[in-house]
Amino acid sequence: MVSPVDTVLLTLPRGGEVEITPGILDDAARFAFTAGHCHALALALHERTGWAILAMSGRHSLRPDLQHVVVVMPDGRWLDIDGPQEPEERYYFQELTAEEVANMGKIKYWKDPETHIAREFVQPLLQQYQIVV
Repeated sequence: MVSPVDTVLLTLPRGGEVEITPGILDDAARFAFTAGHCHALALALHERTGWAILAMSGRHSLRPDLQHVVVVMPDGRWLDIDGPQEPEERYYFQELTAEEVANMGKIKYWKDPETHIAREFVQPLLQQYQIVV
């Protein structure tokens, strides 16, 4: 008999919640890690790979606030819950330290990173996109 997998409720920074299943890369996980918990996944990926963490903000934005956090792979592509992607010119990237990411909960519209939950998604993400570390 297979035991049921516990789900986790993540509170989104701008309100609302999303229910995810640790280790399952589905629409709920993609939403959670693009709508407010990307920094937790980036920190978990950094812990596993050692790859640099980058904060993205709109290059042409009147507000220079952070919009998304990713890691950069050795080939220059950035990696988030949606897999490897080519950097886009419309974004400005700023490297962050793990400590800076850990303290992002102090920034308006960001929460403390739920890294212990995000770690459950690292190996499935790497496997899905056949990324060898």
